[in-house]
Amino acid sequence: MPEPRARSIAAWCRLRGVSRASFYAWEQRDPALVPVTITMGRRRLISDEADAEWHAQRMKAAVRDQRVRRLMHEALTREEDCATRKR
Repeated sequence: MPEPRARSIAAWCRLRGVSRASFYAWEQRDPALVPVTITMGRRRLISDEADAEWHAQRMKAAVRDQRVRRLMHEALTREEDCATRKR
């Protein structure tokens, strides 16, 4: 049986390991934090393409956050080294 091309929000949350409450909280806080949904009748679905785009954006954000943390750590380490040398 082929994989579905779109999933319900509940199915997407199970796939990604996210609670539905978190999904709706993220959506309220910033719609860019969740994948784009499409409405079919009364159901909101997340297409495979929207999921892939969301995943790519989250991966970029994670890498960016890691870079920021690394740069901040390096800056703090340099400041500590300078303070130690002044003593």
